[in-house]
Amino acid sequence: MLNVARLLPSGLRNGYNLAVAVRNRLYMIESCSDAFEQGDAHYYSGGLHCLAANRDDHCLTAADRSRDQKWDWRQLPDSPGFSWSWSNWPPELRFDAQSIIAHAVHPRGRTIFLSVAAGEYPVESGTYTYGTGSGRWRRCGNWMLPFKGQGHYDYELDAWVGLHLPPDEVETSDVADGHICACSVTSAAASRLQPPEWKVGREKLFLEDTDWRHMDAKLVYMGEGSMYCLVERLQGEGSLLKKYGLRLTTFSLRYGEDGELLTVAHRPAGFYEFLSCSSGDFVAQAFWM
Repeated sequence: MLNVARLLPSGLRNGYNLAVAVRNRLYMIESCSDAFEQGDAHYYSGGLHCLAANRDDHCLTAADRSRDQKWDWRQLPDSPGFSWSWSNWPPELRFDAQSIIAHAVHPRGRTIFLSVAAGEYPVESGTYTYGTGSGRWRRCGNWMLPFKGQGHYDYELDAWVGLHLPPDEVETSDVADGHICACSVTSAAASRLQPPEWKVGREKLFLEDTDWRHMDAKLVYMGEGSMYCLVERLQGEGSLLKKYGLRLTTFSLRYGEDGELLTVAHRPAGFYEFLSCSSGDFVAQAFWM
């Protein structure tokens, strides 16, 4: 069954930087964050949008709940004009959407965690939370989630799993190092006291081949059995034409006798090579159904 929502909000028509699914809601962050100044501080226009389908969803008004609902875009309660905002204005937190490095959702669906690197303006790197019920942003501290992109909640490991990005290297590189990371789940309250602990797998899963250069990768959670698929985007070296490759590797995770993170049932699932006549790089998306 396919449902088509209404037109995108104007702020999303120029693209989005992040989309986060939380139960029956989709939160999207605009990619075009225009900076403006007020005194000595810098702020960003643009912000957070929510796509809701359930009449009991907190994004919906009382009038909305009284009639049959279709998918529709809703303005969040604490985001006037879809601007980055806390409960006051101007916002106390100031960061560019382009600076988001990692994100994860608490398994209860009440909190979205975002780790943000220092951007164009002198803002501090750190991790922030957004309460899906309260509609409020909070700063957790200067620590960063230890992965690049999405951290998938793995019920069997009771951890967020992602592609490891050493937090101390965020300011110099945003490329994952090829290892898998399992980060303990924290709450919004606990995260303000101390950062979560994490474990990094010993095995490097990225392809090491002189004929191919790593571009980026996506980690797809396949569900039961802690099964994952790594989708690696590659570019050929030494060719007059642009040659690209997609390398798929499936594996599962478990903890060893000493609590170490192990990669098991590791096998290549496919390699797809093709040429491109385009002047730009291709972008690959991956998901599991």
